[in-house]
Amino acid sequence: MYCGECGAKLEKDATFCSECGAKVERPKEKTPPKETKAKQTAPVTPRKPMSKTKKITLAVCAVVIIVLFLGYNHLSEKFGPKGVAKEYVEAVMNKDSNALYEYLNIEGDKTFASKEKFKEVMENTESTQEITNYRIDEVTYGDGKISARVKISYTVKDAQSEGTEIVYLTKGKKKKYMIFDTWELKEDFGSVLVKDYDVKVPKGSKVTVEKTELGEKYLNKKDSSKAWDVYTIPQIFSAEVTIKTVIAGFEVTDKVTPSTLGYTASLDLDSLSKEDVEKLESQITTDVKTLYQNLIEKKNWDAVKDSYNFKDADLEDLEEVYQSLYESVAENSSRTLKEFEISSMKVNALSSEDDGLIRVGIKFNYNYKVDYKRYDDSVEERTGKNNSNSTLYYRYSDGALKLVDASYLVSYFSVY
Repeated sequence: MYCGECGAKLEKDATFCSECGAKVERPKEKTPPKETKAKQTAPVTPRKPMSKTKKITLAVCAVVIIVLFLGYNHLSEKFGPKGVAKEYVEAVMNKDSNALYEYLNIEGDKTFASKEKFKEVMENTESTQEITNYRIDEVTYGDGKISARVKISYTVKDAQSEGTEIVYLTKGKKKKYMIFDTWELKEDFGSVLVKDYDVKVPKGSKVTVEKTELGEKYLNKKDSSKAWDVYTIPQIFSAEVTIKTVIAGFEVTDKVTPSTLGYTASLDLDSLSKEDVEKLESQITTDVKTLYQNLIEKKNWDAVKDSYNFKDADLEDLEEVYQSLYESVAENSSRTLKEFEISSMKVNALSSEDDGLIRVGIKFNYNYKVDYKRYDDSVEERTGKNNSNSTLYYRYSDGALKLVDASYLVSYFSVY
């Protein structure tokens, strides 16, 4: 050891340097650190590499999650307002009658509103516009998101500008797959489907619409009357249909397009066949000739009324007409009708009246013979011919036409 001041060598146990007298500073002995027991750690087991099966399983799960996420988004949009509007526009563009029929949401009696009939309607409808492209612009929700309006822009062939349309939808109560909201079109299909279509026909007539006979099922007893039967069809497409009605034994065929105004069947000359007109003229000839024959035989009303009677008949008007003719013809003191023959008969007008009667306008030519009592009481036989325009009224009962009234029948037979 050496002195820290002068560098002289020091004795082993010296306190002061023998050379310079400086106090010897001895370094403190370091205490060896206490031995501590090392903490024992568990041996580390090296990780085993992931098996191929587990890797595949995790990969499949990841793919499934992604697919489900994408599928949910896709279905959510598909069933949402945009998706429904998109499918509707494409159905219109493609004239897809099956798809468009579903948008009608038809419930109840579909006899006259079937999918097959709707297809015919579509096929017979000539669209004036051909949509070539479209775009879903925006969706606006309302009423707490239970209704929506979708704006659609579209282009039409040969048009120079875009057109726009708003499609209205309402949220349904049911959900698709118990998850997705359902949306239904709120379009007004009143121009396509007519509700409560009335078919009015004279009492006792048989009526057929598109080969389906309207019977008790469709009879509207509340709106029917003594003169008319009213049938109400719950729903029918506003497209041309054929309605056949047998009125007073005559078949009337009309092609009509149903509307809210309904349909009233009526007889007219244009609706009758040539054979039917000839049949009617024959009956009228017989009825008029019989009436005058009764006058020739001087039969009063009480003597003939039973021949005109029928169930629920109202013969008050006919009685008045007959009594007037009886006074003019049978009780005429100067002219006694002896013969009356109809040479020709022509029906020139035919219609169904509001009271259910059938009005027939006729013109007929006739020949007659009378005994004419001269001023000197001598009697001469006179003959003549003339024509007359008259109107007869019939009611159809028990399968036949029954005469109930007449106007302008011949009451004067000239002797000059």
